[in-house]
Amino acid sequence: MSSKDWKVASLNDLCEYISRGVTPVYSDCNGVDILNQKCIRDNRVSFKQARLTNPNMKNIPEAKYLQINDILVNSTGVGTLGRVAQIKVIDRKTTVDSHVTIVRASNSVNARFLGYNLYMQQPSIEALAEGSTGQTELSRLRLAETIKVLLPTPREQQLIAETISCLDDKIDVNRKINDNLEQQVQAIFKSWFLDFEPFQKENSENLPSGWMFYMLGDVTEMSAGGDKPLVFSKTPTEICQIPIYSNGINNYGLFGYTDTAKITSESVTVSARGTIGFTCLRETPYVPIVRLVSIIPNDDFLSSKYLYIWLKNSNISGTGTTQQQLTVPDFKRTNILIPIFDVMEQFTSIVNPLFTRITANRNEIDKLAELRDTMIPKLMSGEIDM
Repeated sequence: MSSKDWKVASLNDLCEYISRGVTPVYSDCNGVDILNQKCIRDNRVSFKQARLTNPNMKNIPEAKYLQINDILVNSTGVGTLGRVAQIKVIDRKTTVDSHVTIVRASNSVNARFLGYNLYMQQPSIEALAEGSTGQTELSRLRLAETIKVLLPTPREQQLIAETISCLDDKIDVNRKINDNLEQQVQAIFKSWFLDFEPFQKENSENLPSGWMFYMLGDVTEMSAGGDKPLVFSKTPTEICQIPIYSNGINNYGLFGYTDTAKITSESVTVSARGTIGFTCLRETPYVPIVRLVSIIPNDDFLSSKYLYIWLKNSNISGTGTTQQQLTVPDFKRTNILIPIFDVMEQFTSIVNPLFTRITANRNEIDKLAELRDTMIPKLMSGEIDM
């Protein structure tokens, strides 16, 4: 069947349910899991960031509990509105808050096909937002009536969904491998530097002999990010190959690319506003911009790998009443435990191969995601014949 014979349908015609989520009362008690905007990024749903409602919260309509293949669309907020992800697995009662729209496919369309189609249309969905710059919203009706889907035959829908899913499945495998590798690093770190299991505690501070607490400012070079470079590209080009990082979580804070690096040493970045404390290891040259703190370790005291894991295990918080932020002067006063150099060197040599594998898997994830995002519009338009 030629793509010119494919039908066009509105989203409303293809769904049995389109609705915003609930307005929850959050609690530390064991209630219902609530997903929010922060849980939707990179074409996936993160249940790790779900919050719990008060267990006494009642009257949640049964239809608002998520099902396999439900499509979630961020419907408010600058920078997050329009993001799309689809539920692949679910093991307990979960819903979304009122900033997220649930899109549930009817039997008239392959649900996975529809999910990938809406993911492809994220820019179009974002363009439907209404309201002021700081208060943009996407109405359920506007989404349902405006978004159009080009429909191939049911068999072609299935083949397209399966083709794209193969790439997503490999991406998921790599992410799980990386989660396991980082858990191995964390286990070694906890054993050595939190529980001191391989070492005898020999001084008055109940620490192994020669180990001391320092302030971060004494053993690192710390600086705040600057403005966006004048030479800038959203994607890599022949001139712009150096990544620019911001305080965002999406894609490890990748903001764009430029031509000249500001930080050339292996280092660590920490988000200073918004997602305060979000920590990343940076192994290649880059440019940090505003709201991001860069920390370069002094090699005579510690490695970037140790610094990264220490900060990941630290409770990093900001100051301020209106809008919390992490300042460099305050952060420099944060304590960090430094073991003797031989122990630091041994730890780093053990975890380096694990981080090398993590980096290789991330690079493969990026290539697979790029291939997926290139293929989706070609499959959805019929340019690639199934």
